[in-house]
Amino acid sequence: MKLPIDAKVVRTVYATKDYTSFSFITGNRNITKSHLEKLRKSIIQNYIPVPIIVNEKLQIIDGQHRFIICKEEKLFIYFIQITGLNLSDVQKINELMKVWTADAFMHCYCDLELDNDTGEYENYVEYREFKRKYGFGHNETQAMLTGRQMFTGALSERFRNGTFRIDNIKLATAAANKITEVSKYYQGYKRRGFVIAMLQCLANPEYDHDRFMSKLSFQTHKLSDQSNYKQYLQIVQDVYNYHAREGDRLLLVSP
Repeated sequence: MKLPIDAKVVRTVYATKDYTSFSFITGNRNITKSHLEKLRKSIIQNYIPVPIIVNEKLQIIDGQHRFIICKEEKLFIYFIQITGLNLSDVQKINELMKVWTADAFMHCYCDLELDNDTGEYENYVEYREFKRKYGFGHNETQAMLTGRQMFTGALSERFRNGTFRIDNIKLATAAANKITEVSKYYQGYKRRGFVIAMLQCLANPEYDHDRFMSKLSFQTHKLSDQSNYKQYLQIVQDVYNYHAREGDRLLLVSP
């Protein structure tokens, strides 16, 4: 095992199956069932013994969800004990965890791929290049690159746990280019609601993007910031069907 020449042991990691010795600290975050089940699946598939942090009373400062899963699955609890930690330290740890934004995960997996060149995270390198080129938000970028018309929490989870995969880069690029075309008429073309609305339009085989752009060129006043994608769809439908015959109209919003 290779270690830096100045490496030294600073704390002991303990392991136990005596689950009754531990307790939750009053005021810590509530257990989130959805997060619990996602974490359970990950731990069962590949158990990495990440220690929980406890104080001198064996109150859990960090790692509540890991503790519950290990207890229910009868796995060893690995823990580090630090004297004097309390609720304020819990809050500090939770605040630090917020630093791991989608940007942080993206750069992390890109660095892993560029350092090791294993191909495991090459999708993240391509993802970063795509995002830098077009400048859409992470939710919109993930939807585009996976061929979806709507962003989902499951998609975000895959992105964060390192299993994100690009479905069809050519289709995603074509969609991004068409949405970007609108920028000459509408500065808010990167807004999430508008992007989602356009992805739904582009997935509709009856939608003709050239026709929309042509009609938008003299109806730009109709396209303004909206609060959700359905409102954008209504505007796109109005622009698209302007002066169109009854049988040549496109239905994007249910009446």
